[in-house]
Amino acid sequence: MTVRPATIDDLPVVEELWRASEDEASPPVHEAVDEDDRLAEIRQTLASGLAWIAERDGAAVGMVLARRRGARAGRITALYVRPSVRREGIARALTRAVVERLRQDGVEAVDVEVLASSAAARATATRFGMREEALVLGASVEVLAGQLGGSSGG
Repeated sequence: MTVRPATIDDLPVVEELWRASEDEASPPVHEAVDEDDRLAEIRQTLASGLAWIAERDGAAVGMVLARRRGARAGRITALYVRPSVRREGIARALTRAVVERLRQDGVEAVDVEVLASSAAARATATRFGMREEALVLGASVEVLAGQLGGSSGG
C-alpha cells in the first residue's frame, strides 16, 4: 500500500470515494449536503495540496482531505477507507500524511468532525489520540416545540 498526494487529475476517484463515504454515514436529515458545494470544496482541497490517496496494486483504497483553519489549526474534512481493506493501517497512514504536512506548515492542532452515530470513526480518532473538544446537540423544531411546550409569547 502506498500513500501519495492527490492532484486535480485524481478528482474522479476522490469524488467516488467521497460518495461512498456519504452513502455509508449519511448526515442528519436537517444537514442537507449541497453536492455542488461539496464537490467544489473537494476541487479546492486538491488544488491546495491537502489531499492524499492510498493505493494498493494501482487501485485507490482510501483518501483523506484536509484544510487549514487558521495559522495554528487544521481540520481533516474527509477520511475514508474502503470496507474491504479496513483495519490494515490505511487510515493511520493517510492521517500521518496530513499531520506531517500540517506540521511542516506550522500547524499545532488538527481536528476532525465525526457523526455521533459513527462509532467506528470515533474509535479511530480516539486511537489516534484525538479527544472530544466540542459536542453539538441537535433536534428537529417539532421535537423541541413539543418538549418546551406552551407559547413563546415575548
